[in-house]
Amino acid sequence: EFEQVRVSGLMTNAPYMLNVDCDMFVNEADVVRQAMCIFLQKSKNSINHCAFVQYPQDFYDSNCEELVVLQSHLSRGFAGIQGSIYSGSGYGSLSSVNARKFLDEESLARKFGSSKEIRKSVANALQRKSNSQNILTNFLDEAREVGQCQYESQTSWGKTIGWLYDSTAEDVNTSIDIHSRGWTSSYIYPDEPAFLGCMPPGGPEAMVQQRRWGTGMLEVLFNKHSPLIGIFSQKLRFRQRLAYIHIFTWGLRSIPELAYCLLPAYCLLHNSALFPKGLCSGITVTLVSMHCVYTLWEFMSLGFSVHSCIIDIIFKLLGVSRTVFIVTKKTFTETRSGTGDGPSCSADPNAGKFEFDDSVYFLPGTFIVLVNLAAIAGFSVGLQPLTHIYGGGGSTFVEACACILVVMLFLPFLKGLFEKGKYGIPLSTLSKAAFLAVLFVVFSVGK
Repeated sequence: EFEQVRVSGLMTNAPYMLNVDCDMFVNEADVVRQAMCIFLQKSKNSINHCAFVQYPQDFYDSNCEELVVLQSHLSRGFAGIQGSIYSGSGYGSLSSVNARKFLDEESLARKFGSSKEIRKSVANALQRKSNSQNILTNFLDEAREVGQCQYESQTSWGKTIGWLYDSTAEDVNTSIDIHSRGWTSSYIYPDEPAFLGCMPPGGPEAMVQQRRWGTGMLEVLFNKHSPLIGIFSQKLRFRQRLAYIHIFTWGLRSIPELAYCLLPAYCLLHNSALFPKGLCSGITVTLVSMHCVYTLWEFMSLGFSVHSCIIDIIFKLLGVSRTVFIVTKKTFTETRSGTGDGPSCSADPNAGKFEFDDSVYFLPGTFIVLVNLAAIAGFSVGLQPLTHIYGGGGSTFVEACACILVVMLFLPFLKGLFEKGKYGIPLSTLSKAAFLAVLFVVFSVGK
């Protein structure tokens, strides 16, 4: 991305630019006009105006699980505070965010590199001068120079200029830096997808991408741009700060989620109650009812009726309709009817299967499935310790249902136990998970 910015600054140095990730393409020709309408609106505060316009991430594969609730609710909530978070893909436009005072020749060289032409272009931009009608062919050699990765060595590229290098999640790192300077952003959610892209081809690539996102956001949480610091020095609004904390701690949620996935199995193996008994069961019923009402509200807010929601649930219970965990290839291999209108779904019968390898990323999921299966099997044959030595009631069918629910949530891993090849869990991963599961069962029963 830095190379593209430098080449663009050398060729035209326009005040606005369109950023499209390598795995995305523009699906709506009107995106530029929509973004420019936002930029060209008169702002009451010239210092605190819109820095960029963000579009939602959409995918051309109709089988993949789209981020409907995230984009239609969470992102719109962020946009109502200080602006949407820059998430890379579907990035509409960017204006000259960091206006700087005029710099001398030495400072320009130290910050922007050794290219005389790009320093000249930067100086014109800082003085708000438009570039003359350049003949682009005369700048090919300079463009090759500034487009090299080593050009940014010993410069401010990646530090205070362009996208920031402090984290593998450079998009949100740059986003919080922009908002910390007091700038705002806008979010456009058009009826037709403005940008379309593809997803990783299977389990290993998807897990690697998830790890990069999680670790990158944690890096931002603890670097100099962290929303936890700079309360008085940064111009980040309080609610926007909370929104960033919510995003950056996304990876940390895996720790309590892992504990919650193992808790029903532990209670079933230990023969202890997970949910309250007797009159206290009303608390559980109330919480479950609240969750069902909230789910129904989400379903209706997306334009569906109560009748369609009930029918959808019944179909899923009967197996007529099911939620399929699908990850698509990050390659544009086909087009609709060969017309070149865009990629379409492949006819591969294995397109809906999750792929595995011997990566450690699949160890926790396999471990969770084996533990819950062992707990269900133990409960079914009555292999549970007596409850009178512990006092109180033991585990019941409710705890067993909780274990079944956990297994269903990890359905791709359950299917991976019986599949072969790249669609099955490797023996090395299965052996490690089985060893950990045996230790967990022994610890739970003997505790």
